[in-house]
Amino acid sequence: MNVSIFDRSGNKLDAQIRETKPEDLQLLKNWKFDWSENIINGGLCFKIVKDDKIQGLLKLEWENGEYVIMKNIETAPHNFGSKGKFVNIAEILISFACYQTFKLNFGPYKGYLGFIGKGALIEYYEKKYNAQLVFKERMIIPPNSGAQLVKKYLGINLKL
Repeated sequence: MNVSIFDRSGNKLDAQIRETKPEDLQLLKNWKFDWSENIINGGLCFKIVKDDKIQGLLKLEWENGEYVIMKNIETAPHNFGSKGKFVNIAEILISFACYQTFKLNFGPYKGYLGFIGKGALIEYYEKKYNAQLVFKERMIIPPNSGAQLVKKYLGINLKL
């Protein structure tokens, strides 16, 4: 899938979201998660690439065989924080995760993205992504909010 990423100066650049393969992860350095271990343990892994360089990674995992959850998400070390090279990598990955819930989840789970939010990130996810805290650290982005994110960051209109 083609997406638009923005650099610190506001320049819009073309990038792609692709499925991640084990060999993609061999050269990763200074990432917080061990992505090679993540991909081995199953689920669906995706990457944002610009000029064949990974800008961020996302792992979706099946839960109870009925719906996918966002298991891990990480921007590349060179995109992390206020001095990162590209500013909207996490937004695109979370929007893509929401998009996948409309394709992969079924029944009452269609369009719901579940994930674990920790500490100060809970409030951040609530404000930034309209996520809801449902139990302890378990959060969801409901279908209406997910569809808005998909439209804003991926340019895709979903019918609810």
